[in-house]
Amino acid sequence: MNIKVLAVVCALILVAHFTDADRGGSKKDKVEAAKPTRGTLPPPSGSRKGAHSSEEVGGSSEERPDASPAGDRYSWNRVLNENVSAHESAFVPINGSVIVVKSNDRILREVNITGAVTVLDFTNSSKVEVIRVRNACFITERLQQSYQEIIDILTARNNTNVSIADRVALNGTGPQLSREEAQIVFQQYPTVAKLCRKFRLVRTTSDVVESPDVEVIAVPAFDALINISVDKPTPPPTPKGLLGVLRGGKSGERKRH
Repeated sequence: MNIKVLAVVCALILVAHFTDADRGGSKKDKVEAAKPTRGTLPPPSGSRKGAHSSEEVGGSSEERPDASPAGDRYSWNRVLNENVSAHESAFVPINGSVIVVKSNDRILREVNITGAVTVLDFTNSSKVEVIRVRNACFITERLQQSYQEIIDILTARNNTNVSIADRVALNGTGPQLSREEAQIVFQQYPTVAKLCRKFRLVRTTSDVVESPDVEVIAVPAFDALINISVDKPTPPPTPKGLLGVLRGGKSGERKRH
């Protein structure tokens, strides 16, 4: 009788064991299954981090200073009037000393604004603002904010519509820096060298210029709309005038027989 009872008890234990295994295994197995797998957190809102090749940015690394392997991006719309808004962006490489701001939306032409690329360079414990527009790079002396202050501004305006009412007048009619002077700037600010090595480099002043040989172009900077006075381009000779020069006469005149 005792042997029969013992056999029944053993059978019940075996049935209970296999039933528990079918339901999900042992407690140890359940604990292991509950552990989350490790992964990479998504980038914070306000910037997009990751690898950016020169093809993604556009152009070669020599011409585009933001062709960096990694960094933060910011973008916003600058409200120019009630009907026109221009897309702008900024790129901050991971080196922590350079900010590149771009404003070259085609819609700028509709409101007589010329697109530009601005470099804010804080390399070597110094700072400089360089604006590349048309065929020249203009060095300004107006940068007052620190690197972190500008980052805070970009973070606040990211993915928003902003109105920037400040206007600044600069004189860009000064002489082009010599090769030696430009080389000093390029050595101190390597990002400026990438942006401006193939362009004229001019230091701006704050004095007002009024001359029939000067025109004013409106350029968007990161914190203002800048009116830069520049020399008017020399118009090419007309076909009629060029023909007169080739014949040995004065421009625009025909030889009399």
